[in-house]
Amino acid sequence: VMPSLAEADKSKPYIPLANLKGDGWSTEDEATATYFCGAVQIVVPTNAPGLINTFVCNCSDCHKITASKFASNFTVADENIKWVRGKENLKTLRKVIQLPRAAS
Repeated sequence: VMPSLAEADKSKPYIPLANLKGDGWSTEDEATATYFCGAVQIVVPTNAPGLINTFVCNCSDCHKITASKFASNFTVADENIKWVRGKENLKTLRKVIQLPRAAS
């Protein structure tokens, strides 16, 4: 049982987990992510081996998508994604970035 914010040890970082009362939730092992105004929802692992990486990005695409200076991102192995709803609403997005060649 997690302590409430008032009961938490203030000498340590405290990040409360969702309380599972709503549509989205998180536990020690899994969390949900919802996209497109709730039309798509997935359950993802919060630990390895399913959780592959976490990273912060400040590229121009992440600026646009999050409307902030950076985005907190994660990668998960496809076989570890559990679809709650909306998979049929998605299509594949592919972006090819061609780097300029160095001057000879």
